[in-house]
Amino acid sequence: MTHPSFSSFSEFEKLVCDSLQAAGAEVLPVSKDGVDFQYATRNPESGSVESVVVLIEDGNELSVEQLQSFSEQASRFGVDRVQIFTPTSFSSQIAMEALGLCISLNDGNSVSAASASKTPPPLPRNSPPPLPRVLSPAAAVEPRSKPGKSALGLIGTVIAGTAAVFLLLFTAKFALKVASGQLSSSESEAEVRGRHQTPQAELPEFPLGVSPAPSAVAETPKAILREHFSRIYGVDQIPDGALKRLASALVLRSTGELPYLDLTLHRDSVAEVWKSPSRYPGLATALIRDLGEADLQLRTVEALLPILETHGDPFLLLKAKATRAELSKDADHLEVAIEAVGSLLEKTYGLQQHDPSVQIVALYAGPMDYVSDEGGKDFLELLSANTAIPEWLIRYAEGRYHIDAAWKARGSGWAYSVTQEGWEGFYRELQLAGAALHKSWEANPEYPYAPASMIKVCMGASLPDKETRTWFLRAIEAQEDYLPAYRNYLWSILPRWGGSDAQLASFGIACVNSNRYDTCIPAILLESHHRRAMEWESEWEYWQARSDEEIRDLRNMFAAYADSAENPDLRNYYRSVEVAFVFTSVDRDEARDLLSALGTECNKPAVETFPFQYETIVSTLGLPLADANSLPPDVEE
Repeated sequence: MTHPSFSSFSEFEKLVCDSLQAAGAEVLPVSKDGVDFQYATRNPESGSVESVVVLIEDGNELSVEQLQSFSEQASRFGVDRVQIFTPTSFSSQIAMEALGLCISLNDGNSVSAASASKTPPPLPRNSPPPLPRVLSPAAAVEPRSKPGKSALGLIGTVIAGTAAVFLLLFTAKFALKVASGQLSSSESEAEVRGRHQTPQAELPEFPLGVSPAPSAVAETPKAILREHFSRIYGVDQIPDGALKRLASALVLRSTGELPYLDLTLHRDSVAEVWKSPSRYPGLATALIRDLGEADLQLRTVEALLPILETHGDPFLLLKAKATRAELSKDADHLEVAIEAVGSLLEKTYGLQQHDPSVQIVALYAGPMDYVSDEGGKDFLELLSANTAIPEWLIRYAEGRYHIDAAWKARGSGWAYSVTQEGWEGFYRELQLAGAALHKSWEANPEYPYAPASMIKVCMGASLPDKETRTWFLRAIEAQEDYLPAYRNYLWSILPRWGGSDAQLASFGIACVNSNRYDTCIPAILLESHHRRAMEWESEWEYWQARSDEEIRDLRNMFAAYADSAENPDLRNYYRSVEVAFVFTSVDRDEARDLLSALGTECNKPAVETFPFQYETIVSTLGLPLADANSLPPDVEE
């Protein structure tokens, strides 16, 4: 099947060759048994072959086996780059460049409607990374159309096929390793340690621009959120002791300051909560998703709802109803959760009376992310109809709605599997999201929420890093420790999104060099390493390949957070992460000493953010294994 812009497949083939030559490459036909590609490109100056070119009909989906075959064939030519074209992708690119087709974001900037991939979910431990994202062609080509085809007709064709830009650029060696799931045994340790490495002195500088000292304002968003969760969890009503320690740790987990909480360190306190949930409804609500199997969580939240109705806190009630909707995937439960949002808006001291940081958490954090996404227009209309809701929040909600709608239109598959209709809907919704979020930011640039979400729009629309970085800097100018902005920007500079390992490294270094250990900012260094490790075939090899400078920076960061933490769970989190890091990247004898010093206070989920199970590290180091159960058997029952 050939795209209607071409009279035949041979016309499409000729235009591809012409465009490659226009880009400065020498195009060589390939005629050899056992190969499936038709051309190779050669650098006319060096005389070296740089890539092989595969032309396929529209509608032919590529399997992993075919990609592996292409890579193996190319490697026999000594080539590590394969370019794959279809008539639809090539026709769309020609017309876009000829007509200047773009997506307006209402701020004087625009973006070519190139294809992109949805932010992938976290990868399972030791799984190979996915194939790189789809990239737009680098070479500009002259517009060509069939005789008698009107401009309007061409535009219609383009709109139908715009987002089906189906040019895959990937390395053959990488694709081969993805398919096989392992490295070549011929690679030496020195070669492994040298891959993806750029000395820190040679990294591009990232001007973060955060203030060197903590804010003089007492009521920071972080402090406000701490106070909010402390209130709804009833922390002040709990006497000092083990239960209060658990409550304080749950507050830090809810604000995002404590990434992982090990409840095995709080067994007795957790048991006390579940033996008397009516006495501790806030803590019980916070612990629902820690109960293990989803069916147990659902039964528990059903039993807890009558208690929360009596307790009367609308934030707890909303969270519980949203949790039930997310667990059950029931339309009636979803409707009840949306109604709970309405109740919260109608109360005299409801949502609109709280700080914006509380409003955003109440509407979008945790299970509310599911409710706002699945609720779609109903959720958005509920907010829009309330005259007490400020303009910036309504536009922000509208922007998030259109981002979700964009990905629903596109689907979650790889770019080559997306239909023309899916691409058209994707870019249409992204355009609406960008316009709404821009209005939200204009209505109140002192809030970080719209700029942080604009980073996702920039990613989906394949905007250059300069534009994405602008929105990131706008977000942290409004709130310098707004964690979603940092995490969204980290995703945007992954190699699969057009970024690089060097960008990830320099961003992490800029964050740790802020020395703002009163915030989440230095911890972004560790997250940047985890993102970099995702691009390797093996996490273990990544951590083994860290330089002395990187080891120093990470260990200094762990120590600074542990030394400055007032909360014991937060302090032990960073000490536990250091155990796993030292075990993986430094010295196992030292790891044994660190783990022995932690004793029973080791945070096991923190350890397992590295590519080893806690039990594996403990047994390897020859230490006794602690009881891993978080609840006594009678409480679990």
